[in-house]
Formats: sequence, structure tokens, C-alpha cells
Amino acid sequence: MTSLEVPGLHLDARDPGRSRLQSQIWDPEVESWLDQIDVQPGWQCVDLGCGAMGILEPLSRRSGPSGRIIGVEPRTPLQLAAREFGIRSKLDNVRLLDTPPERTSLPEESFHLVHERFLLSAGADAAELLAEIVRLARPGGVVALQEPDSAAWRCYPDHPSWGRLRDLTRDAYSAAGGDLAAGCGTYTLLREAGLEDVRIRTATIALQGVHPVKRLLVDLAGTHRQRILADGAIEESELDRVLTECDRIARDPETVVVSFLTTQVWGRKRGRARR
Repeated sequence: MTSLEVPGLHLDARDPGRSRLQSQIWDPEVESWLDQIDVQPGWQCVDLGCGAMGILEPLSRRSGPSGRIIGVEPRTPLQLAAREFGIRSKLDNVRLLDTPPERTSLPEESFHLVHERFLLSAGADAAELLAEIVRLARPGGVVALQEPDSAAWRCYPDHPSWGRLRDLTRDAYSAAGGDLAAGCGTYTLLREAGLEDVRIRTATIALQGVHPVKRLLVDLAGTHRQRILADGAIEESELDRVLTECDRIARDPETVVVSFLTTQVWGRKRGRARR
């Protein structure tokens, strides 16, 4: 299983607009995270699996004209959408690369920051991906991972159908080679890989009113419908009932949906930092 083969949390290969929308709702948390990482003017950065937007804009803005940002995106519709986004947003220091995130062919030890989001949850081989990330980071450079933990994904008021659909989807996702709890292991992953000064922060988003991303769980379950049924844990008629109920919950403006928890983990590659 290689990364991006499992329909991901963005479902963005089918809808670049959805990818951008979900990136935008996480923007405040990304900005707070990058404040802590302390991205500097002139930094050379890589955003692996950037989708239609990724974190290209804040990296571009913070690194400035003397910086260089590379977005790695192998899926053609998303790369085209990211290219259009870069032109429209005048991200002049950004260029895009059509290559697998685990095998980029970019020069080793060349980047101040190497970032990925939701690649592990989408089925990337952790050892292969992390080896490439560490290879790209310069001594003293930052390795930064964002991955989900679905346990926090719930609605208020609480409803048993929501928790049931979340658990069914998590199990089906796992059967497909993905991991909706990938964020639970990233802190240990970086420490065991020899990164220094490893840190972690977590974030969730409360979605109110008629926000379309409230339906993400329903959409993801629909994508994995056949795998959910193949597991035998639920009959088709019952799954239809649960999906209908969760769709009603997501569309109800009086209901709040709290997103999956996102872990933001970062550490520094061993060695003296280079200017």
C-alpha cells in the first residue's frame, strides 16, 4: 500500500474545492503551529501531499521572496488546482512537483522544514515516508507531521448513531490500509527516528450551523460503504438508517460537530543547523 491510495479525510481527489475548504478551516491552528516552529524568511520548505492547497500559502508568506516552497502532489487534478491557487494567490516562491511523496528525488539535506499532512492516515508506509522526510531535512531542520485521531470526532447533542458510524468507518478505513488513529503514534515515531526536541500540540475544530464539513464523516462512510458491509458488523438496511440519521445530524444547524483531533508533531534533525 502506498500513500494516497486510501480515500482520505479530504476526499480531495474527487473534489479540489473540498480540499481547499478543509485546509481553510484548519488555517488558524496551522498559523499557531507555525508560530511555534518559528518559520523564518528565506526558509526552504517542502509540503508533501499538499493537495489543492495544503499549507503552501502560510509557508510562502512566512518564508518571503528569498524563500522557496515546494508542494509535492502526484494526483493530477489536485496539482492543477494547487497550481491555479498559487497563481491566483501570487505565491511566486512556490513550485509544484509531480512525484510520490515517499520518493521525491529532491536533493537531500536541503530544506529547513519538511511537512506532511494526513499521508500516514491515507496508507503511506510510515518507515518509507519518514525516511524520505528525514533525508530531505537539513541538519537542524524541522520535520513536521499532522495526523488524525478519530476518537474525538463527535456531535453535540450526542447521538448513538454518530459514534457507531465513526467506529464502523474507522474499522473500514483500517481494512483499506489506512489509519484514522495515525496521530496517536507520531510523537513516538519522531522520537524513535532520532529527531531532537520533539514537541506535540493537538487541535480540534467545532463546526456550527450549516458548515458543509460537518458532513465529512457521512461522506467518508459512503466512500467505504462496501468495506463497512463486508465486515459483517452491520446489515445494509441498518447502515442506511445510520447514514440517514447522521446526515440529518450534520445538516441540522442546531447541532455542533467536533472534528477528529489533529496531532501536530515536530522535531529537529540531528546536526548543527546550517544557514
